[in-house]
Amino acid sequence: VYTVATHGIFAADAVEVLEHSEIERVLFTNTIPFQNGTRHPKFVQLSIAQIFADAISRITTNRSVSELFEGEALADALIGAAPEAVAAV
Repeated sequence: VYTVATHGIFAADAVEVLEHSEIERVLFTNTIPFQNGTRHPKFVQLSIAQIFADAISRITTNRSVSELFEGEALADALIGAAPEAVAAV
């Protein structure tokens, strides 16, 4: 089982719950900082830095931002963020 979330906000007992679950990976973005004690091998944090940089570039050059969020463009940005994580999925 793989789960995906925009923000990596985890309850205090998240690691313990994950240890006893069928979940193999939890993918989420780095939109908020990790809290102490929430690191776990099943957690995969993806950087949104490249997507933001591309969006700013497109805005300043009058190009479409929505194209960034279509199929392969989005996948390419996320693969660049954590290729080993995306390959595992």
